[in-house]
Amino acid sequence: MMRLTKTLILPAIFALSVAALGACGNAAVAQSGETAQATSSTIAASTAAVKHWTVDPEVSYLKFTALQEGEPFEGQFKNFTADIQFDPDNLAASFVTVTVPISSADAGSTDRNSTLPGKAWFSAKKFPEAVFEAKTFKTMGEGAYDAVGTLTIKGKSVPLSLPFTLDMEGDKAVMMSTLSMNRNDWDIGTKPWNTDEWVSTNVRLDIAVTATLDK
Repeated sequence: MMRLTKTLILPAIFALSVAALGACGNAAVAQSGETAQATSSTIAASTAAVKHWTVDPEVSYLKFTALQEGEPFEGQFKNFTADIQFDPDNLAASFVTVTVPISSADAGSTDRNSTLPGKAWFSAKKFPEAVFEAKTFKTMGEGAYDAVGTLTIKGKSVPLSLPFTLDMEGDKAVMMSTLSMNRNDWDIGTKPWNTDEWVSTNVRLDIAVTATLDK
């Protein structure tokens, strides 16, 4: 974030007339206004230059893997939307917001699917969506990045770093990410389900997003 500062130069000669002081004050205000205007224009131009992408839901996915009584199971959120403005040459102005309807969760069994929306797990009636927002991006090497933001689930926002790789070719981009998260950070599975006895507290996410550059 850029901040404008003013430097007030006290006159060395106190015999300056009131008119002269007024003129100096007006000049300072005018210069400050011009600087602020130029800064706003620069920020606007920077934001406008960021590329906007549209997700292809047919080839994109958000999967999760955990253990139930020691046995692995895989699920996925079948629906999600993403507002992606990302440019490797303008990371400072890039941002991403991903919204996931909890009702789209499919945990691979009727029993799990009927349990997940409940108050102990996602409390889907009160908190129907999970949201990930990132406004800070770091380059981690060729084609690799880290999105630093917050993940909000059940009304609880927790800082989250999302490492990902990005393959860009023409107007198409493919993003891939794998990370582990502790469900207790968001109170997903409250007592007596907040231990590893029945369902693992560690959950792995596998994310793939294919998007096309907006014209």
